[in-house]
Amino acid sequence: MKTAILTGATGFLGSHIADKLLAEGYHVRATVRKSSNLQWVENKGIELVELSIDGSFKELIEFIDDASIIIHCAGLISSDSITDYITTNTESTASLLKAARNCQSVESFSLISSVAAVGPSTPGNPITDNTKPNPISPYGNSKLAAEELLQDQTLPFRTCALRPPALYGPRDRSFLPFFKLGQKGWAVKVGKIQELSMVHGVDAASAAVLLATNENARGCYLIDSNNCFSFRDIADAISDIFDKKIKLIPVPVWLMRSVAFILGEERASKVSILSKYRLLDVKQSAWCCKSNRLRDELGFQVSRTLAQGYADTLKYYKKNGMINET
Repeated sequence: MKTAILTGATGFLGSHIADKLLAEGYHVRATVRKSSNLQWVENKGIELVELSIDGSFKELIEFIDDASIIIHCAGLISSDSITDYITTNTESTASLLKAARNCQSVESFSLISSVAAVGPSTPGNPITDNTKPNPISPYGNSKLAAEELLQDQTLPFRTCALRPPALYGPRDRSFLPFFKLGQKGWAVKVGKIQELSMVHGVDAASAAVLLATNENARGCYLIDSNNCFSFRDIADAISDIFDKKIKLIPVPVWLMRSVAFILGEERASKVSILSKYRLLDVKQSAWCCKSNRLRDELGFQVSRTLAQGYADTLKYYKKNGMINET
């Protein structure tokens, strides 16, 4: 049985990647921290190792030793510190790559990056795999810098990166407020965004494992769900699952900034979308992408429509008491 190294396994996307690796017959060895919530990874046969990626180099090599693939999913999404983004997203990638060089068993290294590494699109013109990266935020810059580390031609193993857009699905909490509002008959249009790509977490996990295990996969790959969605589309999908009319309410950037100001920098930074660097994202008109390489080169297709994805997400929220039955 081959061993797969996975960082970020306790997170939303990471836990789905762990499940997919297990289903593919891999022994999964995953990093965890003392503070990690293990609800999605415990009692599954996953080897959980308490380890800091920026810790002892010797321990990191021992952790990777005998593994055939590495999927680096751990990362920082929201912070008011540029240094934190660099340390967590870029320098951690460098540390893992350095350790992997010393392990002859490693065949591939896959990074979970982000569409933010490329930057926003414009309405009607999604970014593609050939779009020149132009990130607008410290988060995007840190992910692009991590991707550039993979281009080192002296690395003795195959490297690739997955660039997901907004993710949703069972286990995700970021879209929970939208569902709670939807249950009451409301939906919000956030900032200036007119359209965006959205991918189900299970589909993103399948793509991540495909890149790690397919010897033809090299370089950076976007992933999309075959559509660009407006907030009206999202509201309609929520309307369908709750079987009620949904009123769409715009939430302008100035209002979000005002709320962040009232909360204060420390408290606002704990609400991902209100952190000062994430507010840059909602000032853009579109975050839409089209992933030709995944389809044309590797034959990948997403398995869920937005309606199907929202239906199983709501089912999960209700089952776990995150949304009350009505």
